[in-house]
Amino acid sequence: MTDSKMTFMVLEDPNGRLRAGEELEETLARRASLEGVALIPVDPGTFGRSAIAGFFRRDWGEGWEVSRAGARPLCPMALFLHGRQSKIHWRARVAVPPDLKGLTGVLRLASDSSQAGHGPVGLSGTGFDLGKLHEADPRRPGALVVGGWCDAHAVSDGFYGFSLWGEATQALVQWSAISQVVGG
Repeated sequence: MTDSKMTFMVLEDPNGRLRAGEELEETLARRASLEGVALIPVDPGTFGRSAIAGFFRRDWGEGWEVSRAGARPLCPMALFLHGRQSKIHWRARVAVPPDLKGLTGVLRLASDSSQAGHGPVGLSGTGFDLGKLHEADPRRPGALVVGGWCDAHAVSDGFYGFSLWGEATQALVQWSAISQVVGG
């Protein structure tokens, strides 16, 4: 982003005050986050390049089961990437046991070249260790919003496939989202 202030998009508000898709500037986003609002950083300057430029979110109905039978791709997503280097942020709402008992596993974002598009994207970044969670969010009984970010290195502007990657016990992904922030 060229502006020094970040912009965030609302993914979910357990309080029902903000609509999914609403954009918030950094100060308001900080306050909303303290109230349990799920947010993702966005770069509004990328939105006009394509219907899936800058941001993508998909609901998975009853949930995409995260298996303990071995790590595998989950929840295919696509994004039009602009610029060779950027940060890709990801979030996922995961249904879990209310007491987190028996919850183990890891989720991370992966490039998914099995989808149509420009091929793989070089990603390096963070995953989320579900087993390190010790308490549930009382605003979301039976669910958590988790996420991370990756440095992305694309060969050119274009459409790229992504998936969550992971394995876990007792977890279902209910929605997933990704966003691109150019240069940051």
